Amino acid sequence: MIRKLLKLFFQSKFYFDLKNADVLIYDYSSSGFLKDIIKKNKYQFFFSRLERFNAKIFFSTLLKSGSSNFGNNYFFNFIKATKPKIIISLWSINKCLYDVKRLFPHIKVIIIQGHNFDVDIFKRFKKFPKNSFDFFFVYNKFERSKLGKIFEKKKIHSIGSLKNNLFSRNPLIKKKKFIYLSSYKINNVFPYNDTKFMLYLDKFCLTNNLKFDIQTRYSKITNKYARFIESLNFKTLDTILVKNDHSTSYKNMCKYKFVASSASTLANEALASGKRVALLASFSNFSNREYFLKNNIEKKFKFGFELKAKAKAKSGFFWSGKMSEKEALRILDNVVYSNNQKWKIELRKIKNLMLYDYYNKVFFKKMKKINFPIKERFN
Repeated sequence: MIRKLLKLFFQSKFYFDLKNADVLIYDYSSSGFLKDIIKKNKYQFFFSRLERFNAKIFFSTLLKSGSSNFGNNYFFNFIKATKPKIIISLWSINKCLYDVKRLFPHIKVIIIQGHNFDVDIFKRFKKFPKNSFDFFFVYNKFERSKLGKIFEKKKIHSIGSLKNNLFSRNPLIKKKKFIYLSSYKINNVFPYNDTKFMLYLDKFCLTNNLKFDIQTRYSKITNKYARFIESLNFKTLDTILVKNDHSTSYKNMCKYKFVASSASTLANEALASGKRVALLASFSNFSNREYFLKNNIEKKFKFGFELKAKAKAKSGFFWSGKMSEKEALRILDNVVYSNNQKWKIELRKIKNLMLYDYYNKVFFKKMKKINFPIKERFN
């Protein structure tokens, strides 16, 4: 642990100014976009991923508590020093958040779902104190019901995705081409799902006189990624889009008529917004270990239908868990050529996958009751 702290000391950024703010956002990486809904000078971030440390709190924590459990102790000492009235986060499975009420019962704790939950995540929730937050905002009624058996149900509210709700379901601009949501993460393998699906998408677009763009997860395109995409020799790829900030992917997605993805929360958010989405992954093609090695993600993270579906179907009108050219062309054809009535019928089948509350009316109404410092444009 001492070696780890020395590494932090030499590699992390330290700052000296310490301010009090009504709202503490935990943390910058997972919840950075929350600054867009909170009044200026009414919030500050807690950096939990070694990006930045307050020098005074860092060294006082080290002197008082030593290196044991340093991360948690630093966090709680940060709360003592800055005296927030509210702590808010999209990092919904971080244990530190669930200990706040025990040590600081007067602080309001607001937790917001920021990704899909699987069976193992629900098991982790069972380890946390029952009365550990004031509000928990989730994607759908299924999650509310499951969490209501673990925590106080009256404190859990179904609103859909807080981020997705900030973007209109009916944008004025719609590009009649596909946007492919890349799942590639820097320094990891190029996902088999992405590679195969994009090749099938390229073939479909060539046959149907369409084009597609790729939405990446990062602010710049690495040479490694550029060479990989070039090696696939796409005929209909138009543009590779970068992510300038937390809202870029949502703003870009709003402009496209068609969306394609192997599996992602963003794809589910697109469905909640009424988008035509094609989902294809290799769940049925590989064992759990093979799937992880080829995609760098566990097989349990699927489309999001599985926990809610009464029938354990492996495919549907616009989605399939079997990676094959036949399945790809089938679902892509359905996404592009089905009429609006048929598409609405299919969306109704998964209406509880993720709710949609444009401009977060439910969330803001509840926040006003606790004097949460919401920006004027949301009032």
